[in-house]
Amino acid sequence: MGRKTFSRTFIIVFLLFITTTTKIEAAEIKPIKIPVLMYHHISDEVNNSMVVSKDKFLEDIITLKEAGYETIFLTELHDYLKGNTVLPKKPIIITFDDGYSSFYEIAYPIAKETDMKLTVSIIGWSVGRDTMMDDKTPIIPHFSWEQAKEMIDSGLVDIQNHTYDLHSTEGYSAGFNKPTAKGVMKLKGENEYKYRMRLRDDLVTLNYLTYNNTRHIPLFLVYPYGAYSDLTEKAIYNFGFKGSLTSDEGIREYKTVNDLKKMPRINVTNDLKGEKLLNKINNAKLK
Repeated sequence: MGRKTFSRTFIIVFLLFITTTTKIEAAEIKPIKIPVLMYHHISDEVNNSMVVSKDKFLEDIITLKEAGYETIFLTELHDYLKGNTVLPKKPIIITFDDGYSSFYEIAYPIAKETDMKLTVSIIGWSVGRDTMMDDKTPIIPHFSWEQAKEMIDSGLVDIQNHTYDLHSTEGYSAGFNKPTAKGVMKLKGENEYKYRMRLRDDLVTLNYLTYNNTRHIPLFLVYPYGAYSDLTEKAIYNFGFKGSLTSDEGIREYKTVNDLKKMPRINVTNDLKGEKLLNKINNAKLK
């Protein structure tokens, strides 16, 4: 089956999947403020703001549990806003970007030890790789599809879409060296139709691979570099996605499913420990 054929076929399967959710009776929907934390990589070599140490991440989880927070998935928030489920009294969403092996090796075991749910967004071309596509240039290792399925099957990890090969700066894509803007943004001179088709093919490719390897379909897009536009937002909901996550700092009060668009997050750095973390959550700007 060619790429275009499976893209069209999977779009149909995707839309059928997301429109046949079973509804249950749930409590009245009330506005709820939910922090969404953002992590990337765990390593004892903390050399930038996207890395935290193992001890720091474990301390964060303990701090959040002691403060009464209970973790939920993005899909649970969506179901709540549709009136299909209930949420804990003090929910929080913990997200990781990129799909590094440190998530499987460190964050996932901590999730099992503490019974906390985590959400990780993956970059399709890099799954299971520790080099670029040239098989020579090293990159930070990423967990495999087998490990992804194991984590999903545990019930403690949810996987979302971080694009197949659009997590790149302007120029050429990191995976297959294709012309690209910054992340999912439109190329210079690219017309709207070609842009939408390029974006659709990329996102559907990753959703197809995720389903084929794990029997799970991502319903949220996490924007690489937090870059997006109104055109991007309009396009992804036509593709069937239920929400999008940015790198915009802040917190939101969720009232309807429309509030799942351009969700803000709170970036957690290695120096943000204990009460500092709780204070940042409590004082986050409402967006």
